[in-house]
Amino acid sequence: MNFSLSQRIINNITNEKKLQQTINAKKSVYCGFDPTAPFIHLGNYIQLLNLKKISKSGLKPIVVIGDATGQIGDPSGKSEERNLIDKNTIIKNTKNIKQIIEKILPNATVLFNASWTKEYSFLDFSRKFGKYISISYMLEKEQIRTRLSIDSGKNKGISFTEFSYMLLQAHDFYYLYRNHNCSVQIGGSDQWGNITAGIELIRKIEEDESDACGITFNLLTKEDGTKLGKTEKGTLFIDINEKIPFKMYQYFINQKDSDLETLFLFLTEYSEDNIHKAIKKHFEEPWKRRGQKELCAEVFKNLFSEEQFFLCEKISNKLFKNNFESLSTKDIEAICGTLNVIKINPNCNFVDTLATINTIKSKTEARRLLSAGAIKINGKKVLETDVLSVTQILLKKRFLFVQKGKKDVFLFDVSEKNT
Repeated sequence: MNFSLSQRIINNITNEKKLQQTINAKKSVYCGFDPTAPFIHLGNYIQLLNLKKISKSGLKPIVVIGDATGQIGDPSGKSEERNLIDKNTIIKNTKNIKQIIEKILPNATVLFNASWTKEYSFLDFSRKFGKYISISYMLEKEQIRTRLSIDSGKNKGISFTEFSYMLLQAHDFYYLYRNHNCSVQIGGSDQWGNITAGIELIRKIEEDESDACGITFNLLTKEDGTKLGKTEKGTLFIDINEKIPFKMYQYFINQKDSDLETLFLFLTEYSEDNIHKAIKKHFEEPWKRRGQKELCAEVFKNLFSEEQFFLCEKISNKLFKNNFESLSTKDIEAICGTLNVIKINPNCNFVDTLATINTIKSKTEARRLLSAGAIKINGKKVLETDVLSVTQILLKKRFLFVQKGKKDVFLFDVSEKNT
């Protein structure tokens, strides 16, 4: 197949012959995103990167922002009904997501499906398109079948609202096929049912052998089976307006060596040869985390900038060397998203403050840890007798780093509203 996509990331292709025909004809390829969150997450980023890769074969990239479908919500991959999002939130989210898309794919055409969906009343849409897709056809799709087969004790089933989503997305493909010379839709493996429904709608309306086809890609999971971008605090979203995207930097730097090859495959435009070279170089001195840094730098090129990568690296080095005094207020604020941040009153006794940490059970334990030298304050060991009040040891008159043992690091934040 004439495009620069590794077979290892492809989940399925509806028809390889038709796909090659559309590539030869230099038609368009599209991927859609619903603005159900303020920003995209790493899973969305992967699909945008896949769109960028496949467009290098000559296909013209189109990104559809679902400001119409986003008001309903895709049931794919969901075990229960989504909360409906109001129009003002959709508008705000759409603006943010469009900005990210234009940064990653500056040459893509960005469209909004409300612009063509709004042309129809409910009855008009049902009469014109609903008659082509049967209920039995939709019930065969995994995203519908799964929702209907959930344990009946907890099953809320699927509402008509979410049930209608498949037809709306199918209509998006049909609209693009007729008006934007688009014959290919791509998406994650959970989008197979929606993509094939679009192909079916096109086939039935056109009544000819259309060249519409689809590609789905594997969803990226780490070695432990968890989805990429899932952290203890939830999904990792991408805000390209962050001046210091330290949380994103830390996420990549902390990835396991065993996940690196897969992460390079999904998250960069590296060829398989370049991936093998990067991995080989990494394992020559794995303690330097060279592979994680190279991966992070490549992602930052698309989402942020090289300057922001080096800024995050500088902050990380200062933290690693316990050089807290050299951190600026902006540096520390960037770190807040990656540490356990505890709001405190600066007038508290330090022992009382330590007792607010959930891994320290009491003031007695706090005193014992201090006496044993198991507590570091701003990178330095301190005894209880050395500390009278929090105000005496604050950084920038606001922050306090507390390290318990080798791994537990807490950031105390003093602000006016806490005094």
